[in-house]
Amino acid sequence: MTTYCLIAFLVAAVSAAPSTWDINAPGCGSNVVSYKYPDHYIVGGQEAAKHAYPWMVAMYYRGSFRCGGSLVQGSGSRSYVLTAAHCTVNTNANQWEMRLGRHDLSATETSTRQHIGVDQVINNPSYSSSTYNWDIALLRLASNPTVNDYVRPGCFPIGDISPGENSFVSGWGALTEGGSSPDKLQVVNKPILTHQTCRDQLGSNSYYDSNMLCAGFDAGGADACQGDSGGPLMAIRGGRVEIVGVVSWGYGCARPERPGVYSNSVKSKNWVSGYINGN
Repeated sequence: MTTYCLIAFLVAAVSAAPSTWDINAPGCGSNVVSYKYPDHYIVGGQEAAKHAYPWMVAMYYRGSFRCGGSLVQGSGSRSYVLTAAHCTVNTNANQWEMRLGRHDLSATETSTRQHIGVDQVINNPSYSSSTYNWDIALLRLASNPTVNDYVRPGCFPIGDISPGENSFVSGWGALTEGGSSPDKLQVVNKPILTHQTCRDQLGSNSYYDSNMLCAGFDAGGADACQGDSGGPLMAIRGGRVEIVGVVSWGYGCARPERPGVYSNSVKSKNWVSGYINGN
């Protein structure tokens, strides 16, 4: 997102059997790590448990870290990274490298890492660079990763997103507004807000119900920040973690009454399904 820092939580979970209309690969949204909900924020700092979010992707462009993303798979034969369109617009596929199985970006992590190139950048055709509406994109991987304890696909949501629902966001973005970024993955939790609250606090000319949701506390203190763009906003449903949003934009980081804004995964599910189930 343009100004964010993220966090999330995960439970040890075996994915429930997907419904007949689920676009996800079997076993998505689970990990082998068990720990409690975080009680600190990315802005202020809490390191995630190692490999608690095995779908988390560090996206490098021309050799430099740019954004976060999530590994997704459907019934098709190819694997994709779900991210924000503002991260990928006007970029070349052959200059991206997706780094999977990572926790500490300063370490070699040779036993867990998988670094894979990209052969296609797919920005949502409705994406607006002026409003950030439909800020969602897919990167098709040049080869499929090996699925194991450290690299697993995330799940798209089956049901709608509810105001008040607890959500989690994770990333390697800045720990304070305008501050430095950590090497180790960070995580935080915050509630989903109503569309009316989002409009009231962000402005009706900036926040669009059509493909946005927002999450945060009136007092601030929990947010994504610079470098967290494209990463997942998650919720736990039915024994698995679902990616309910993609980090998009916000006014600064963790400011009072300035919740973070995310592209709504439910609204984009049909568009995403056309790719991950058809190729």
